[in-house]
Amino acid sequence: MASSSFVYVALADLIPQLQTRVTAKETAAQIAWRAIGIGLVTLIGSVVEWH
Repeated sequence: MASSSFVYVALADLIPQLQTRVTAKETAAQIAWRAIGIGLVTLIGSVVEWH
């Protein structure tokens, strides 16, 4: 729980746009882009072997 609080504070400071109210469409777009980013990192991590 403490680590998630630190992550939230870091993101809130780095991305101030997250603190404003947005429409449902904009929220869906933000979630989609984050999911795409997580998917890409996961895909690249599974393809590339780290030694």
